[in-house]
Amino acid sequence: MQRAHKIRLVPTRTQEQQLRKACGVARYSWNWALAEWNKQYQAGKRPSALSLKKQWNTCKPKWVYEAPKDCNQQPFANLGKAFTAFFRKTANRPGFKKKGVHDSFYVSNDKFKCSGKKVRLPVIGQMRMREVLRFDGRILAGTVSWQAGQWYLSVQVEVLQPPKAARASASVVGIDAGIGCIGVASDGSECANPKMLKKLKSKLSKAQRILAHKLKGSSNRKKAIVKLQRIHKRAVDVRNDKIHKFTSQLAKNHSTAVIETLDILEMKDKAQRWLRILLQDTAMREMHRQLEYKMSVQKAPKFYPSSKTCSTCGTKKAVLALSERTYRCEACGLELARDLNAAINLKLMRWVTPCRPVEGIPVGNPTKQEARTAHLCAQLV
Repeated sequence: MQRAHKIRLVPTRTQEQQLRKACGVARYSWNWALAEWNKQYQAGKRPSALSLKKQWNTCKPKWVYEAPKDCNQQPFANLGKAFTAFFRKTANRPGFKKKGVHDSFYVSNDKFKCSGKKVRLPVIGQMRMREVLRFDGRILAGTVSWQAGQWYLSVQVEVLQPPKAARASASVVGIDAGIGCIGVASDGSECANPKMLKKLKSKLSKAQRILAHKLKGSSNRKKAIVKLQRIHKRAVDVRNDKIHKFTSQLAKNHSTAVIETLDILEMKDKAQRWLRILLQDTAMREMHRQLEYKMSVQKAPKFYPSSKTCSTCGTKKAVLALSERTYRCEACGLELARDLNAAINLKLMRWVTPCRPVEGIPVGNPTKQEARTAHLCAQLV
C-alpha cells in the first residue's frame, strides 16, 4: 500500500534560488522533449521517451548540471506516460509548461534522505521541514513543488501495514453529495460546507483589484499574484481538512461506501449562475476521490434518482424541486431530510431492483446486469 505525505519546506534564500533553478531545468527539459516529439511525429517518425532521452544526453547544455540529475531525466519518462494516456483517450494532449505555473521537479528515492525535521536533497543540501514524515516504510520517490509562494516536498512511501482506518467492520454506508453539506452519510453524519469562497469574498475582490492595476511582467504583479493564490489556498485547505476528517471517520466505521456518479462539469454548464457559484464553493469530486483510496467504493448509475425515491417504500416522485429540502412521501407518509433520504437509498442500492412509480406503471423484470449487480451487493451487505 502506497501513501504520500506533503510537507512544507523552509529553505534559505540561497536554497530557494537553487530550487527555482531546478524547476527551470525540469521545465526546459520537458519543453525540449515535447517540441522534439512534435517535430518527429509530424515528419512521420515514431518518437519514444527513450530515444529522445538519448538524443538529449548528447546535446544538453552545461548549465543543467547545476541542478539535480533527475530534473533533466525524469521529464522524458513523464512525457512518455502523458502521450500514452493521450493515445488511450484518458487525458488531453500534453502541452508546454510556463514559468511560475505548477513548478516542480522529481527526486528519486536514492537521491534524498529524511531525518526528523530535516531532508537532504542532491546539490541543494540539507533543508528544514515543518513536519516529520508520518509514515514508516520504504520511500519510493519525492517531488518538490512550489505553491502560493511556499515550497513543499511530497514523499511517496510504501507502507508495510495498512493504516487503522482501513481495518473497519464489514458494513455499507451511503453518501450523498450536496451544496449545503458537502456530504451526508446514511448513518446520520454530515460534512458541513465551510463556504470559504463566500467568507473570503471581500479579500478576494480586493486582491483581484490590486492585481488588475499592476503592470504585466513587473515584480509587484508577481507579488500580487502570490497574495491572491494564498487566499485561494486558504479556502482549499480549510475545505480539504473538513473532508479528510469526514471521510476518515467513515473509513473507521464502515468498509464500503456507495456514492453517486456525478459529472461536475456538466452540472456547472447546465446550472444557473447563482447555482454555479455555489457549486464552485464545494468539493464533491474531492470527497469522492478521498473515499476511493480510503475504502471500497460502489457507484450508482449516473441518472439514478436517489433524491426522488422514498427510502421506506421505494415510491418514486415524478418531480422534486431543488427548493424542497424535506422529502415527503404521499404513499407511506415518510418525512425525512432530502439528503439523508438519498443517502439511505444509496446504502440500500435501490437501483438493483426497480422502484414503484407514482402512476403505478408496471416495471419489467431486471436485466442480467441488474441481477449480477444484485448478487454482488447481497454479498457486500
